[in-house]
Amino acid sequence: MLDKEMQMRSIFQAMQDVVLVLDADLQEIEVIPTHPMMFAHPQWDIVNQTLELFWDGDQTEIFRSKIERSLARQYPVTFEYSVRQGNRDLWFTSHISPISKNSVVWVAREITDRKEAELRLQNIREQLEMIVEQRTGALQRLNAELEQRLQERTAQLQEVNEQLRQEIGDRHHAQEELRRSKQLLQLVMDNSPQFIVWKDLNSMYLGCNRNFAQLAGLSTPEEIVGKTDYDLFWTRDEADGYRLGDRRVMNRNHPEYHRIETKLKEDGTRSWIDTNTIPLHDAKDQVVGILRTYENVTERKQIEEQLRLTHFTLNRLGDIVVLMSTEAQLFYVNDSACRTLGYEQSELLNLKFYQIDLKG
Repeated sequence: MLDKEMQMRSIFQAMQDVVLVLDADLQEIEVIPTHPMMFAHPQWDIVNQTLELFWDGDQTEIFRSKIERSLARQYPVTFEYSVRQGNRDLWFTSHISPISKNSVVWVAREITDRKEAELRLQNIREQLEMIVEQRTGALQRLNAELEQRLQERTAQLQEVNEQLRQEIGDRHHAQEELRRSKQLLQLVMDNSPQFIVWKDLNSMYLGCNRNFAQLAGLSTPEEIVGKTDYDLFWTRDEADGYRLGDRRVMNRNHPEYHRIETKLKEDGTRSWIDTNTIPLHDAKDQVVGILRTYENVTERKQIEEQLRLTHFTLNRLGDIVVLMSTEAQLFYVNDSACRTLGYEQSELLNLKFYQIDLKG
């Protein structure tokens, strides 16, 4: 018998479940000695205690009703509940089964990890549902837009396919389409705010846009084809400089960006141009010419020149000249101010007016 008792005790201690036996009037509790038990007062000797001492608060009445229902129906009852321990709620799933008309066995298994995982999953699900709900409208609009684009693109592809089939049997039609493509490209360049030209290996012009044609004193872009810089209104030195730049980019096979150059216009006025020069390649990646874009920065240069002259004039004045913001921060001082006040220009520009030591 002792061996049997020890064997049963070992089995109970290996169990992770909480096992209770309760009598019919709920006044006595028998605890099967299983491994760790999670109760509101685990330090008590809870054998033969009432339910009011076994759990805290309103849970007692809830558990009592579950036991009474199981005894009344003589049928198992299963439910979940939580027990507060410290800062954490421990969750259990309980199975109450009648073992006689006057007593039940209560088996409880801890499911805290599962419940916490379910709670995290529920939070994630709610967040996802909220995100989906927020983005449903945008997705619907995007889907409608994509469908519209698909229809438009399908129609375009059908049109192109029809054109290609016609081009196979009609060379003249292919040439006409090529001419239209060139016209479209020319139209795009003519509406660009930049000046655009391209040349062959000998720096002979192959084309330009309308802005450059007007700069060169030509009526149409077509007039520039076959010309060189010596045929335009540049000076000899300017033409030599442009061709030297063409050759440098083609020989190095490397683009040059934002070089400032000057051009003499047909009316005799001079303009400043911000130039980008890019080598052109054929299908075999061989250099076949250059593409050059210009941006007129004359107005910017003129403003810079006016500022330079203004600074020169102010620095020649004998009077102190300082400019400051509404917060009294200095942003300009002339040479006379530096000499009179005894500061370097960089020092004054880091001061506010009231920080200047006028006594010195």
